[in-house]
Amino acid sequence: MSTLFLIGIHEIEKSQTIVRNEHYFDRVIELQDMDSLMITLYKDRVSPFPNAHNYETGVSLVLYDPSKFQLTVRQLDVLFKRFFPSFNISAIDHTQEENLQRLECVERENNICRNRITRINHWMYHHHDDTPEGINKNSYSTVNGNSVPTQACEANIYTLLLHLNDAKAQHLQKASVPRLIRNIEFMSFLSDPIEKISQDGSHYWNILSTWDFCALSLSTQELIWCGFTLIKKLSKDAKVLIADNKLLLLLFTLESSYHQVNKFHNFRHAIDVMQATWRLCTYLLKDDPVQTLLLCMAAIGHDVGHPGTNNQLLCNCESEVAQNFKNVSILENFHRELFQQLLSEHWPQLLSISKKKFNFISEAILATDMALHSQYEDRLMHEKPMKQITLISLIIKAADISNVTRPLSISARWAYLITLEFNDCALLESFHKAHRPEQDCFGDSYKNVESPKEDLESIQNILMNVTNPDDIIQDHPYIPNGQIFFINTFAEVFFNALSQKFSGLKFLSDNVRINKEYWMKHKKPQ
Repeated sequence: MSTLFLIGIHEIEKSQTIVRNEHYFDRVIELQDMDSLMITLYKDRVSPFPNAHNYETGVSLVLYDPSKFQLTVRQLDVLFKRFFPSFNISAIDHTQEENLQRLECVERENNICRNRITRINHWMYHHHDDTPEGINKNSYSTVNGNSVPTQACEANIYTLLLHLNDAKAQHLQKASVPRLIRNIEFMSFLSDPIEKISQDGSHYWNILSTWDFCALSLSTQELIWCGFTLIKKLSKDAKVLIADNKLLLLLFTLESSYHQVNKFHNFRHAIDVMQATWRLCTYLLKDDPVQTLLLCMAAIGHDVGHPGTNNQLLCNCESEVAQNFKNVSILENFHRELFQQLLSEHWPQLLSISKKKFNFISEAILATDMALHSQYEDRLMHEKPMKQITLISLIIKAADISNVTRPLSISARWAYLITLEFNDCALLESFHKAHRPEQDCFGDSYKNVESPKEDLESIQNILMNVTNPDDIIQDHPYIPNGQIFFINTFAEVFFNALSQKFSGLKFLSDNVRINKEYWMKHKKPQ
Protein backbone atom coordinates (compact mmCIF):
# COMPACT_ATOMS: atom_id res chain seq x y z
CA MET A 1 0.00 0.00 0.00
CA SER A 2 1.07 3.58 -0.59
CA THR A 3 0.89 6.54 1.78
CA LEU A 4 0.96 10.28 1.25
CA PHE A 5 2.32 12.06 4.33
CA LEU A 6 1.52 15.74 4.72
CA ILE A 7 3.85 17.17 7.37
CA GLY A 8 2.95 20.47 8.97
CA ILE A 9 0.75 21.47 6.04
CA HIS A 10 -2.36 23.34 7.12
CA GLU A 11 -5.62 22.89 5.26
CA ILE A 12 -5.36 26.34 3.75
CA GLU A 13 -1.92 25.55 2.32
CA LYS A 14 -3.01 22.46 0.40
CA SER A 15 -2.60 23.19 -3.28
CA GLN A 16 -5.02 21.92 -5.87
CA THR A 17 -2.19 19.72 -7.17
CA ILE A 18 -2.04 17.79 -3.90
CA VAL A 19 -5.80 17.40 -3.61
CA ARG A 20 -6.08 16.33 -7.24
CA ASN A 21 -3.51 13.54 -6.81
CA GLU A 22 -4.53 12.13 -3.42
CA HIS A 23 -6.45 9.32 -5.12
CA TYR A 24 -3.14 7.74 -6.20
CA PHE A 25 -2.54 6.77 -2.57
CA ASP A 26 -4.20 4.18 -0.35
CA ARG A 27 -4.15 6.58 2.57
CA VAL A 28 -3.28 10.17 3.37
CA ILE A 29 -1.84 10.97 6.81
CA GLU A 30 -1.45 14.49 8.15
CA LEU A 31 1.19 14.98 10.84
CA GLN A 32 2.51 18.02 12.65
CA ASP A 33 6.22 17.24 12.74
CA MET A 34 9.00 14.91 11.64
CA ASP A 35 9.12 13.14 15.00
CA SER A 36 5.57 11.93 14.39
CA LEU A 37 6.59 10.73 10.93
CA MET A 38 9.43 8.59 12.30
CA ILE A 39 7.18 7.08 14.96
CA THR A 40 4.53 6.27 12.35
CA LEU A 41 7.08 4.55 10.09
CA TYR A 42 8.39 2.36 12.90
CA LYS A 43 4.94 1.51 14.23
CA ASP A 44 3.68 0.62 10.77
CA ARG A 45 6.67 -1.59 10.05
CA VAL A 46 6.07 -3.77 13.12
CA SER A 47 2.32 -4.12 12.50
CA PRO A 48 0.99 -7.70 12.61
CA PHE A 49 1.40 -9.99 9.60
CA PRO A 50 0.26 -9.78 6.90
CA ASN A 51 1.38 -6.19 7.11
CA ALA A 52 -0.27 -3.92 4.53
CA HIS A 53 1.84 -0.96 5.61
CA ASN A 54 5.32 -2.41 5.08
CA TYR A 55 6.37 0.35 2.63
CA GLU A 56 7.47 -2.24 0.05
CA THR A 57 4.26 -2.95 -1.89
CA GLY A 58 3.65 0.67 -2.78
CA VAL A 59 5.40 4.02 -3.13
CA SER A 60 5.02 6.56 -0.32
CA LEU A 61 5.80 10.28 -0.40
CA VAL A 62 6.42 12.87 2.29
CA LEU A 63 5.30 16.41 1.41
CA TYR A 64 6.57 19.23 3.62
CA ASP A 65 8.14 22.68 3.63
CA PRO A 66 11.90 22.21 4.30
CA SER A 67 12.27 25.78 5.59
CA LYS A 68 9.92 25.02 8.49
CA PHE A 69 11.90 22.00 9.70
CA GLN A 70 15.47 22.98 8.78
CA LEU A 71 15.77 19.63 7.03
CA THR A 72 16.33 19.61 3.28
CA VAL A 73 14.67 17.11 0.98
CA ARG A 74 18.05 15.51 0.31
CA GLN A 75 18.79 15.18 4.03
CA LEU A 76 15.45 13.52 4.65
CA ASP A 77 15.93 11.12 1.73
CA VAL A 78 19.37 10.19 3.08
CA LEU A 79 17.80 9.52 6.48
CA PHE A 80 15.25 7.19 4.85
CA LYS A 81 18.03 5.28 3.08
CA ARG A 82 20.07 4.95 6.27
CA PHE A 83 17.36 3.71 8.61
CA PHE A 84 14.63 2.32 6.30
CA PRO A 85 16.67 0.81 3.44
CA SER A 86 13.95 -1.41 1.93
CA PHE A 87 11.24 1.27 1.98
CA ASN A 88 9.95 2.92 -1.19
CA ILE A 89 9.67 6.35 0.36
CA SER A 90 10.96 9.77 -0.64
CA ALA A 91 10.51 13.44 0.26
CA ILE A 92 9.11 16.39 -1.73
CA ASP A 93 9.17 20.13 -1.11
CA HIS A 94 5.48 20.97 -1.47
CA THR A 95 6.20 24.69 -1.89
CA GLN A 96 7.75 24.07 -5.32
CA GLU A 97 5.01 23.49 -7.86
CA GLU A 98 7.31 21.69 -10.31
CA ASN A 99 8.20 19.13 -7.61
CA LEU A 100 4.56 18.14 -7.28
CA GLN A 101 4.68 16.55 -10.72
CA ARG A 102 6.31 13.66 -8.86
CA LEU A 103 2.83 12.77 -7.57
CA GLU A 104 1.74 11.83 -11.06
CA CYS A 105 4.34 9.02 -11.22
CA VAL A 106 3.00 7.22 -8.17
CA GLU A 107 0.30 5.23 -9.95
CA ARG A 108 2.82 3.70 -12.40
CA GLU A 109 5.30 2.99 -9.63
CA ASN A 110 2.61 1.36 -7.49
CA ASN A 111 1.79 -0.97 -10.37
CA ILE A 112 5.40 -2.19 -10.34
CA CYS A 113 5.49 -2.65 -6.55
CA ARG A 114 2.17 -4.47 -6.25
CA ASN A 115 3.01 -7.14 -8.80
CA ARG A 116 5.51 -9.33 -7.03
CA ILE A 117 7.27 -10.42 -10.23
CA THR A 118 7.85 -6.92 -11.61
CA ARG A 119 8.78 -5.86 -8.07
CA ILE A 120 11.48 -8.54 -7.71
CA ASN A 121 12.65 -7.89 -11.26
CA HIS A 122 13.06 -4.22 -10.40
CA TRP A 123 14.99 -4.99 -7.21
CA MET A 124 17.47 -7.16 -9.09
CA TYR A 125 18.10 -5.41 -12.39
CA HIS A 126 17.26 -1.71 -12.16
CA HIS A 127 18.91 1.33 -10.68
CA HIS A 128 17.81 4.92 -10.26
CA ASP A 129 19.03 7.97 -12.20
CA ASP A 130 20.78 9.22 -9.07
CA THR A 131 23.55 6.69 -9.62
CA PRO A 132 26.59 7.18 -7.37
CA GLU A 133 29.89 8.21 -8.92
CA GLY A 134 31.77 5.26 -10.36
CA ILE A 135 28.71 3.41 -11.65
CA ASN A 136 28.38 3.49 -15.43
CA LYS A 137 24.83 4.42 -16.39
CA ASN A 138 25.39 3.35 -19.99
CA SER A 139 26.68 -0.11 -19.23
CA TYR A 140 25.80 -3.20 -21.25
CA SER A 141 24.35 -6.57 -20.39
CA THR A 142 23.91 -9.74 -22.38
CA VAL A 143 20.39 -11.06 -22.97
CA ASN A 144 19.80 -14.11 -25.19
CA GLY A 145 23.32 -13.73 -26.54
CA ASN A 146 22.87 -10.08 -27.53
CA SER A 147 24.64 -7.10 -25.98
CA VAL A 148 22.08 -4.46 -25.02
CA PRO A 149 22.51 -1.14 -23.21
CA THR A 150 21.07 -0.79 -19.73
CA GLN A 151 19.28 2.40 -18.79
CA ALA A 152 19.11 4.12 -15.44
CA CYS A 153 15.56 3.74 -14.17
CA GLU A 154 13.35 6.71 -13.33
CA ALA A 155 11.20 4.90 -10.77
CA ASN A 156 11.85 5.67 -7.09
CA ILE A 157 11.71 2.04 -6.04
CA TYR A 158 14.24 -0.01 -4.05
CA THR A 159 16.99 -1.78 -5.98
CA LEU A 160 19.85 -3.98 -4.82
CA LEU A 161 22.38 -1.74 -6.52
CA LEU A 162 21.14 1.40 -4.78
CA HIS A 163 21.04 -0.39 -1.42
CA LEU A 164 24.66 -1.41 -1.88
CA ASN A 165 25.91 1.97 -3.06
CA ASP A 166 23.92 3.93 -0.47
CA ALA A 167 25.44 1.78 2.26
CA LYS A 168 28.93 2.46 0.89
CA ALA A 169 28.26 6.21 0.76
CA GLN A 170 26.97 6.23 4.35
CA HIS A 171 30.05 4.34 5.51
CA LEU A 172 32.34 6.94 3.93
CA GLN A 173 30.44 9.86 5.45
CA LYS A 174 30.49 8.43 9.00
CA ALA A 175 27.56 10.65 10.00
CA SER A 176 26.23 10.55 13.54
CA VAL A 177 22.71 9.30 14.28
CA PRO A 178 20.41 12.32 13.87
CA ARG A 179 18.31 13.60 16.75
CA LEU A 180 15.11 12.51 14.99
CA ILE A 181 16.21 8.88 15.39
CA ARG A 182 18.41 9.13 18.47
CA ASN A 183 15.63 10.42 20.72
CA ILE A 184 13.20 7.61 19.92
CA GLU A 185 12.50 5.08 22.68
CA PHE A 186 12.41 1.92 20.59
CA MET A 187 11.12 -0.19 23.44
CA SER A 188 7.79 1.64 23.04
CA PHE A 189 7.19 -0.18 19.75
CA LEU A 190 7.41 -3.62 21.38
CA SER A 191 4.10 -3.87 23.22
CA ASP A 192 3.44 -7.49 22.12
CA PRO A 193 6.50 -9.10 23.77
CA ILE A 194 6.46 -6.76 26.76
CA GLU A 195 2.89 -7.81 27.53
CA LYS A 196 3.91 -11.48 27.44
CA ILE A 197 6.96 -10.78 29.59
CA SER A 198 4.76 -9.18 32.22
CA GLN A 199 2.70 -12.38 32.28
CA ASP A 200 5.66 -14.75 32.25
CA GLY A 201 9.20 -13.41 32.49
CA SER A 202 10.71 -16.63 31.14
CA HIS A 203 8.50 -16.86 28.04
CA TYR A 204 11.06 -15.88 25.39
CA TRP A 205 14.00 -17.61 27.02
CA ASN A 206 11.97 -20.79 27.09
CA ILE A 207 11.28 -20.68 23.34
CA LEU A 208 14.80 -19.53 22.44
CA SER A 209 16.42 -22.30 24.45
CA THR A 210 14.94 -25.24 22.56
CA TRP A 211 15.48 -26.76 19.12
CA ASP A 212 11.67 -26.60 18.75
CA PHE A 213 12.01 -22.82 18.28
CA CYS A 214 9.50 -21.61 15.68
CA ALA A 215 10.15 -18.12 14.35
CA LEU A 216 7.14 -18.56 12.06
CA SER A 217 4.71 -18.19 14.97
CA LEU A 218 6.19 -14.88 16.12
CA SER A 219 5.22 -11.30 15.20
CA THR A 220 7.80 -8.79 13.92
CA GLN A 221 7.84 -7.24 17.38
CA GLU A 222 8.56 -10.61 18.95
CA LEU A 223 11.28 -11.39 16.41
CA ILE A 224 13.02 -8.12 17.25
CA TRP A 225 12.63 -8.86 20.95
CA CYS A 226 14.14 -12.33 20.54
CA GLY A 227 17.11 -10.78 18.77
CA PHE A 228 17.46 -8.16 21.48
CA THR A 229 17.18 -10.68 24.32
CA LEU A 230 19.77 -13.05 22.90
CA ILE A 231 22.29 -10.46 21.71
CA LYS A 232 22.09 -8.57 25.00
CA LYS A 233 23.00 -11.74 26.90
CA LEU A 234 25.78 -12.72 24.49
CA SER A 235 27.28 -9.22 24.51
CA LYS A 236 27.30 -9.25 28.32
CA ASP A 237 28.98 -12.67 28.37
CA ALA A 238 31.59 -11.47 25.86
CA LYS A 239 32.06 -8.12 27.65
CA VAL A 240 31.32 -6.25 24.39
CA LEU A 241 28.53 -4.05 25.67
CA ILE A 242 26.05 -1.91 23.76
CA ALA A 243 23.30 0.33 25.21
CA ASP A 244 19.78 -1.09 25.00
CA ASN A 245 18.38 1.67 22.79
CA LYS A 246 21.38 1.48 20.42
CA LEU A 247 20.93 -2.28 20.12
CA LEU A 248 17.23 -1.84 19.40
CA LEU A 249 18.01 0.79 16.75
CA LEU A 250 20.42 -1.68 15.15
CA LEU A 251 17.72 -4.37 15.13
CA PHE A 252 15.00 -2.08 13.79
CA THR A 253 17.36 -0.90 11.03
CA LEU A 254 18.34 -4.49 10.27
CA GLU A 255 14.70 -5.59 10.05
CA SER A 256 14.02 -2.67 7.69
CA SER A 257 16.98 -3.83 5.57
CA TYR A 258 15.36 -7.23 4.99
CA HIS A 259 12.39 -7.57 2.66
CA GLN A 260 9.39 -8.28 4.83
CA VAL A 261 7.40 -9.28 1.71
CA ASN A 262 9.73 -12.21 0.93
CA LYS A 263 8.24 -15.61 1.70
CA PHE A 264 11.39 -17.27 3.08
CA HIS A 265 14.46 -15.03 3.01
CA ASN A 266 13.32 -12.34 5.45
CA PHE A 267 13.92 -11.27 9.05
CA ARG A 268 12.12 -14.37 10.34
CA HIS A 269 14.73 -16.53 8.64
CA ALA A 270 17.48 -14.31 10.08
CA ILE A 271 16.22 -14.78 13.64
CA ASP A 272 15.71 -18.50 13.03
CA VAL A 273 19.30 -18.92 11.85
CA MET A 274 20.65 -16.81 14.71
CA GLN A 275 18.81 -18.96 17.25
CA ALA A 276 20.05 -22.18 15.62
CA THR A 277 23.59 -20.78 15.54
CA TRP A 278 23.44 -20.01 19.24
CA ARG A 279 22.15 -23.47 20.13
CA LEU A 280 24.95 -25.07 18.09
CA CYS A 281 27.50 -22.79 19.77
CA THR A 282 26.40 -24.08 23.17
CA TYR A 283 27.74 -27.47 22.03
CA LEU A 284 30.73 -26.43 19.94
CA LEU A 285 31.90 -23.00 21.21
CA LYS A 286 30.72 -23.07 24.81
CA ASP A 287 33.99 -21.71 26.19
CA ASP A 288 34.36 -18.81 23.75
CA PRO A 289 31.72 -16.09 24.36
CA VAL A 290 33.34 -13.59 21.95
CA GLN A 291 33.25 -15.99 19.01
CA THR A 292 29.71 -17.02 19.94
CA LEU A 293 28.60 -13.37 19.85
CA LEU A 294 30.35 -12.74 16.53
CA LEU A 295 28.89 -15.85 14.93
CA CYS A 296 25.35 -15.11 16.11
CA MET A 297 25.67 -11.57 14.76
CA ALA A 298 26.87 -12.96 11.42
CA ALA A 299 23.81 -15.21 11.44
CA ILE A 300 21.29 -12.41 11.96
CA GLY A 301 22.89 -10.40 9.15
CA HIS A 302 23.77 -13.21 6.75
CA ASP A 303 20.89 -12.59 4.30
CA VAL A 304 20.30 -8.85 4.71
CA GLY A 305 18.74 -7.34 1.58
CA HIS A 306 18.05 -10.78 0.05
CA PRO A 307 15.77 -10.45 -3.02
CA GLY A 308 14.17 -13.88 -2.57
CA THR A 309 15.87 -15.29 -5.68
CA ASN A 310 19.33 -16.73 -6.29
CA ASN A 311 22.79 -16.08 -7.70
CA GLN A 312 22.02 -17.82 -10.97
CA LEU A 313 19.20 -15.45 -11.83
CA LEU A 314 21.51 -12.50 -11.17
CA CYS A 315 24.18 -14.05 -13.39
CA ASN A 316 21.88 -15.04 -16.25
CA CYS A 317 21.11 -11.46 -17.18
CA GLU A 318 24.50 -10.13 -16.10
CA SER A 319 23.03 -7.78 -13.53
CA GLU A 320 25.24 -4.94 -12.34
CA VAL A 321 25.23 -6.43 -8.84
CA ALA A 322 26.59 -9.71 -10.28
CA GLN A 323 29.24 -7.81 -12.21
CA ASN A 324 30.16 -5.87 -9.08
CA PHE A 325 31.17 -9.16 -7.42
CA LYS A 326 32.53 -10.77 -10.61
CA ASN A 327 29.79 -13.44 -10.53
CA VAL A 328 31.33 -15.04 -7.42
CA SER A 329 29.13 -15.65 -4.35
CA ILE A 330 27.09 -12.66 -5.47
CA LEU A 331 24.39 -12.52 -2.83
CA GLU A 332 26.72 -13.64 -0.05
CA ASN A 333 29.15 -10.82 -0.90
CA PHE A 334 26.19 -8.43 -1.14
CA HIS A 335 24.92 -9.44 2.33
CA ARG A 336 28.45 -9.29 3.78
CA GLU A 337 29.06 -5.74 2.56
CA LEU A 338 25.66 -4.45 3.66
CA PHE A 339 25.90 -5.97 7.12
CA GLN A 340 29.48 -4.89 7.81
CA GLN A 341 28.62 -1.34 6.76
CA LEU A 342 25.57 -1.42 9.02
CA LEU A 343 27.70 -2.62 11.94
CA SER A 344 30.30 0.07 11.26
CA GLU A 345 27.61 2.65 11.96
CA HIS A 346 25.72 0.99 14.81
CA TRP A 347 28.30 -1.20 16.59
CA PRO A 348 31.82 -0.34 15.38
CA GLN A 349 33.48 -1.97 18.40
CA LEU A 350 32.07 -5.35 17.42
CA LEU A 351 33.15 -4.95 13.80
CA SER A 352 36.67 -4.05 14.93
CA ILE A 353 36.86 -7.22 17.02
CA SER A 354 35.56 -9.24 14.08
CA LYS A 355 38.23 -7.93 11.72
CA LYS A 356 40.98 -8.80 14.20
CA LYS A 357 39.80 -12.43 14.22
CA PHE A 358 40.45 -13.44 10.56
CA ASN A 359 37.61 -11.09 9.48
CA PHE A 360 35.26 -13.38 11.37
CA ILE A 361 31.81 -12.07 10.36
CA SER A 362 32.81 -11.70 6.71
CA GLU A 363 34.12 -15.26 6.45
CA ALA A 364 31.08 -16.68 8.24
CA ILE A 365 28.60 -15.00 5.88
CA LEU A 366 30.53 -16.07 2.78
CA ALA A 367 30.41 -19.68 4.03
CA THR A 368 26.61 -19.73 3.54
CA ASP A 369 26.99 -19.91 -0.26
CA MET A 370 25.45 -23.28 -1.14
CA ALA A 371 27.73 -23.49 -4.18
CA LEU A 372 30.53 -24.15 -1.67
CA HIS A 373 28.59 -26.85 0.20
CA SER A 374 30.59 -29.82 -1.08
CA GLN A 375 33.87 -28.12 -0.16
CA TYR A 376 32.76 -27.66 3.45
CA GLU A 377 31.37 -31.17 3.54
CA ASP A 378 34.79 -32.44 2.46
CA ARG A 379 36.51 -30.37 5.17
CA LEU A 380 34.10 -31.72 7.77
CA MET A 381 34.96 -35.30 6.91
CA HIS A 382 38.68 -35.03 6.19
CA GLU A 383 40.26 -31.97 7.83
CA LYS A 384 42.39 -33.15 10.76
CA PRO A 385 42.84 -31.30 12.97
CA MET A 386 39.86 -29.11 12.12
CA LYS A 387 40.76 -25.44 11.77
CA GLN A 388 38.83 -22.89 13.79
CA ILE A 389 37.63 -21.09 10.64
CA THR A 390 36.26 -24.40 9.37
CA LEU A 391 34.34 -25.01 12.60
CA ILE A 392 32.88 -21.49 12.47
CA SER A 393 31.80 -21.99 8.87
CA LEU A 394 30.24 -25.38 9.61
CA ILE A 395 28.19 -23.96 12.48
CA ILE A 396 26.61 -21.17 10.43
CA LYS A 397 26.13 -23.50 7.45
CA ALA A 398 24.31 -26.00 9.65
CA ALA A 399 22.16 -23.23 11.10
CA ASP A 400 21.36 -21.80 7.66
CA ILE A 401 19.85 -25.09 6.48
CA SER A 402 18.58 -26.15 9.90
CA ASN A 403 14.91 -26.00 8.89
CA VAL A 404 15.20 -29.63 7.71
CA THR A 405 16.40 -30.58 11.20
CA ARG A 406 13.54 -28.94 13.09
CA PRO A 407 10.58 -31.04 14.26
CA LEU A 408 8.40 -32.02 11.29
CA SER A 409 5.50 -29.65 12.09
CA ILE A 410 7.94 -26.70 11.96
CA SER A 411 10.11 -28.01 9.14
CA ALA A 412 7.06 -28.51 6.90
CA ARG A 413 6.07 -24.86 7.22
CA TRP A 414 9.56 -23.71 6.23
CA ALA A 415 9.35 -26.14 3.30
CA TYR A 416 6.06 -24.52 2.27
CA LEU A 417 7.67 -21.04 2.30
CA ILE A 418 10.75 -22.01 0.31
CA THR A 419 8.46 -23.67 -2.23
CA LEU A 420 6.54 -20.41 -2.65
CA GLU A 421 9.81 -18.55 -3.14
CA PHE A 422 11.05 -21.09 -5.72
CA ASN A 423 7.75 -20.60 -7.55
CA ASP A 424 8.46 -16.86 -7.71
CA CYS A 425 11.88 -17.63 -9.22
CA ALA A 426 10.22 -19.74 -11.92
CA LEU A 427 7.72 -16.96 -12.68
CA LEU A 428 10.59 -14.46 -12.89
CA GLU A 429 12.38 -16.67 -15.43
CA SER A 430 9.18 -16.83 -17.51
CA PHE A 431 8.87 -13.06 -17.26
CA HIS A 432 12.38 -12.68 -18.66
CA LYS A 433 11.47 -14.65 -21.76
CA ALA A 434 9.10 -11.84 -22.73
CA HIS A 435 10.97 -8.84 -21.31
CA ARG A 436 14.48 -7.53 -21.14
CA PRO A 437 15.04 -7.42 -17.37
CA GLU A 438 16.44 -3.89 -17.32
CA GLN A 439 14.13 -2.34 -19.92
CA ASP A 440 11.94 0.68 -19.12
CA CYS A 441 9.59 -0.47 -16.37
CA PHE A 442 7.11 2.21 -17.47
CA GLY A 443 7.05 0.86 -21.03
CA ASP A 444 3.96 -0.52 -22.73
CA SER A 445 5.19 -4.13 -22.50
CA TYR A 446 5.04 -3.93 -18.70
CA LYS A 447 1.48 -2.68 -18.55
CA ASN A 448 -0.21 -6.03 -19.15
CA VAL A 449 2.00 -8.21 -16.97
CA GLU A 450 -0.36 -10.51 -15.10
CA SER A 451 -0.10 -10.16 -11.36
CA PRO A 452 0.19 -13.57 -9.64
CA LYS A 453 -2.28 -14.06 -6.83
CA GLU A 454 -0.72 -13.47 -3.44
CA ASP A 455 -3.03 -14.40 -0.58
CA LEU A 456 -0.91 -13.28 2.34
CA GLU A 457 -3.67 -13.93 4.86
CA SER A 458 -3.85 -17.60 3.83
CA ILE A 459 -0.07 -17.89 4.06
CA GLN A 460 -0.06 -16.37 7.52
CA ASN A 461 -2.91 -18.65 8.62
CA ILE A 462 -0.89 -21.71 7.61
CA LEU A 463 2.20 -20.47 9.43
CA MET A 464 0.31 -19.69 12.63
CA ASN A 465 -2.23 -22.49 12.80
CA VAL A 466 -1.41 -25.46 10.56
CA THR A 467 0.83 -27.96 12.31
CA ASN A 468 -0.16 -31.09 10.35
CA PRO A 469 2.07 -31.40 7.26
CA ASP A 470 -0.70 -33.38 5.53
CA ASP A 471 -2.78 -30.20 5.39
CA ILE A 472 0.08 -28.27 3.80
CA ILE A 473 0.92 -30.75 1.06
CA GLN A 474 -2.74 -31.17 0.17
CA ASP A 475 -2.52 -27.88 -1.75
CA HIS A 476 1.20 -28.21 -2.56
CA PRO A 477 1.67 -31.91 -3.40
CA TYR A 478 5.23 -31.53 -4.72
CA ILE A 479 6.69 -30.17 -1.50
CA PRO A 480 7.81 -33.72 -0.50
CA ASN A 481 9.78 -34.07 -3.74
CA GLY A 482 11.59 -30.81 -3.14
CA GLN A 483 12.43 -31.75 0.44
CA ILE A 484 13.69 -35.19 -0.56
CA PHE A 485 15.92 -33.61 -3.22
CA PHE A 486 17.36 -31.11 -0.73
CA ILE A 487 17.93 -33.73 1.97
CA ASN A 488 19.55 -36.16 -0.48
CA THR A 489 21.70 -33.48 -2.12
CA PHE A 490 22.76 -31.37 0.84
CA ALA A 491 21.45 -32.27 4.29
CA GLU A 492 21.67 -36.01 4.91
CA VAL A 493 25.39 -36.58 4.39
CA PHE A 494 26.28 -33.25 5.99
CA PHE A 495 24.31 -33.72 9.21
CA ASN A 496 25.29 -37.39 9.50
CA ALA A 497 28.96 -36.39 9.29
CA LEU A 498 28.42 -33.53 11.75
CA SER A 499 26.72 -35.88 14.21
CA GLN A 500 29.54 -38.41 13.91
CA LYS A 501 32.15 -35.72 14.50
CA PHE A 502 30.22 -34.19 17.44
CA SER A 503 28.12 -36.80 19.22
CA GLY A 504 26.06 -34.19 21.06
CA LEU A 505 24.49 -33.21 17.74
CA LYS A 506 23.04 -36.62 16.92
CA PHE A 507 19.53 -35.16 17.30
CA LEU A 508 20.13 -33.25 14.04
CA SER A 509 20.69 -36.34 11.90
CA ASP A 510 17.86 -38.12 13.74
CA ASN A 511 15.42 -35.34 12.85
CA VAL A 512 16.58 -35.30 9.24
CA ARG A 513 15.95 -39.04 9.03
CA ILE A 514 12.49 -38.77 10.62
CA ASN A 515 11.49 -35.92 8.31
CA LYS A 516 12.80 -37.72 5.23
CA GLU A 517 10.81 -40.84 6.11
CA TYR A 518 7.64 -38.73 6.20
CA TRP A 519 8.38 -37.02 2.88
CA MET A 520 9.19 -40.36 1.22
CA LYS A 521 5.73 -41.64 2.12
CA HIS A 522 4.17 -38.67 0.33
CA LYS A 523 6.48 -38.42 -2.67
CA LYS A 524 4.77 -37.80 -6.01
CA PRO A 525 5.90 -39.56 -9.19
CA GLN A 526 7.82 -37.21 -11.50
